[in-house]
Amino acid sequence: MILVAYDGSADALAAIDCAARLMPGTRATVLTLWEPFIDTMTSVGALGLGFGAGGNYGDMEQIDARSEQAAMARASDGSARANAAGLVASPLAERHSGAIANAILAAAESFDADAIVMGNRGLSGVKS
Repeated sequence: MILVAYDGSADALAAIDCAARLMPGTRATVLTLWEPFIDTMTSVGALGLGFGAGGNYGDMEQIDARSEQAAMARASDGSARANAAGLVASPLAERHSGAIANAILAAAESFDADAIVMGNRGLSGVKS
């Protein structure tokens, strides 16, 4: 089983195609991570900028639900690409807090993945 860390970037697409060429027919989980809104605002230092202690960002639960839906849509797109390329893939969207690399490694461990497939630079905060 392989874990594909997928963010929709050209490098992530190329990684899927490469994995399918190297390991055709392999089961794969296509993972897209999403971050809760409050974590995003905290990491960019936007809390407290005239919004009060808790901020006035609207319904954070609704924002998070939309983020999760968008992540699942992206994972589903990646899964479709992986299946078309020759893998046996299913999509997964997971919430994460903190370092993206740690979230990918934790997911790989939970799935007992034999390999992690990902592009070297993409749309997320993973450093090269």
